[in-house]
Amino acid sequence: MAAGLWPRPEHPFDQDGDCGTIGTMVVGSLEVHLRLEGCRSLKEKRHVLRPLIERLRRDLRASVAEVGDNDLWNVATVGVACVAQDRTLATQVLQRAMALIDECADVRVEGSVEDYC
Repeated sequence: MAAGLWPRPEHPFDQDGDCGTIGTMVVGSLEVHLRLEGCRSLKEKRHVLRPLIERLRRDLRASVAEVGDNDLWNVATVGVACVAQDRTLATQVLQRAMALIDECADVRVEGSVEDYC
């Protein structure tokens, strides 16, 4: 067993329920609300979202999924999550995700929320 790994923190959250400091790991999350231009069915929505989500996964090596508005054909909510050794790196990944989404001609960003833990 490597020195310094044990004992583990008793609880990873502080008194307020916020994430506490656990080593140097930072989790970044991004929730993006999209309007899908020209989609008239759920099949067309999948045709637009699937390549976008796969590109984000491939290029960023981050977790990406449709996390909301699943049954609506003209809007989508996509979540992106990454783990980094500091907030600067996590911010860079999430900013790159926004840039890739902005490059997609078939979607328009209506709003986004970033969070770090």
